Amino acid sequence: DACHPAVRAPVLAGARPSPPTLLLVDDGPDILRRLTLALRSEGFRLLTASGGEAALALARREAPDLVLLDRNLPGRDGLAICRALRAELDARLRDVPIVLLTGEALPEDTSSGFAAGATGTMAGNYLTTAGRPAEDDVRMIADLGLSVRTP
Repeated sequence: DACHPAVRAPVLAGARPSPPTLLLVDDGPDILRRLTLALRSEGFRLLTASGGEAALALARREAPDLVLLDRNLPGRDGLAICRALRAELDARLRDVPIVLLTGEALPEDTSSGFAAGATGTMAGNYLTTAGRPAEDDVRMIADLGLSVRTP
């Protein structure tokens, strides 16, 4: 299970506060790459993980401001990772907004996601046929990321 920072925010004395950190979790390398390319231009610090255990380890180390989590991961799926984050002792992890990404738009998928602790879901084809996230989806993610943990 690989995890790696996609973008590192510089730490400079007297610099503006660091940008919001988004953790992108998906076992599809193309999906991670496309989301990273689309969201990088929004000014986020992006971290990626391709599996549940790597996502938990990265979340514990980095305390992201928002998690975009594939529901259908191999091994511990997105619902299990969501429940694990909600059970953390660290309030930054326990309260982090989590958006489940899924290709299914069934009502039971949405309700089970909320029952596991998801803040929201992005269902259906959130990647366009051109292979890039739909502009509306990127804007929604950007708005979520910019609104989390602001004073």
